[in-house]
Amino acid sequence: MFSSTAFLIKAAVPTGPQTVEVTLITYYEDGDKAFEVNNEEILAMEDFWAKYQDWQLVDMSKGKVIFRTKTEEWSPLLELSGYSSSFY
Repeated sequence: MFSSTAFLIKAAVPTGPQTVEVTLITYYEDGDKAFEVNNEEILAMEDFWAKYQDWQLVDMSKGKVIFRTKTEEWSPLLELSGYSSSFY
């Protein structure tokens, strides 16, 4: 007998590689933040989550994932201006 529930579950599970837009937000010690946006092909979800295990998940929707992290370093812009976190 054909089960419509099994069909719906099977149809909802993606097959093959999936491409998602990954946004990484880095918060620096001086209050600045940086955004990096990449399109990433996911072959295995386990590998994807392992890659971002040190990041905090902020939001996840269809085709988009946002992670954030906080670093004790100063922002590259502040260091470019001549300041260095190694002095303090």
